[in-house]
Amino acid sequence: MRNIFYTTLLAFLLLSCGGSGYTINGTIENSNDGESVALGYSVYGDDFTRIDETTIKDGKFHFKGDIDGCKIYYLLYLNEEREICTPFFLENGEITANLSENISRVSGTPTNDANMAFEDSLLWYVNEIFSVENQLNSDSTISDSTRASIALRGYELQNESMMYVKEVIRENITSILGLYLLVQFADIFDILELQELEREIPTVHQARSNNSLYDILMEIMDERKFNR
Repeated sequence: MRNIFYTTLLAFLLLSCGGSGYTINGTIENSNDGESVALGYSVYGDDFTRIDETTIKDGKFHFKGDIDGCKIYYLLYLNEEREICTPFFLENGEITANLSENISRVSGTPTNDANMAFEDSLLWYVNEIFSVENQLNSDSTISDSTRASIALRGYELQNESMMYVKEVIRENITSILGLYLLVQFADIFDILELQELEREIPTVHQARSNNSLYDILMEIMDERKFNR
């Protein structure tokens, strides 16, 4: 499964983020006509700079524009009862966004598709680990040897999932996707591994152009050094 994923991921990321502009065609569960969706980005991590806004009709919304490169943006749906704020990779191409309070999915362009492929593969590991835990907790009649075998499988799955995440991040650390995943999963790396990966991050992704990922990574590393 990993080899197939890597082949697909590398094919996606070798494609250019350039093109004739972007379109975002989206849906929002349980939305009302006349409500709005905003497109924007965060510079400091806790702010939101709105660059466009559109009205929902029949549960659907649409954006169109042009962007230089591939950057992290957010789709924000907000009313008096609930909020959905979904990060995604804004790049030129045809983007499909299905927003939900439970699981939102954004696909259609190289980096978004690669991110979805990663999330799907990671979800497989999560489901397998939960299945093992349910086996251990729901059946009190299994023998000690069987219980030990099931527990060992759970341990192996946890290790495999951690190694899988590390490999994906290392393979893609020069892309915005790699930095995005590194910030999310920094806890599974020790400080020496983080320092090694940080040295490979291109200057273009270190600048605070429209996101604070690199700054967040630096804060994580500084805290880790302080607590050593």
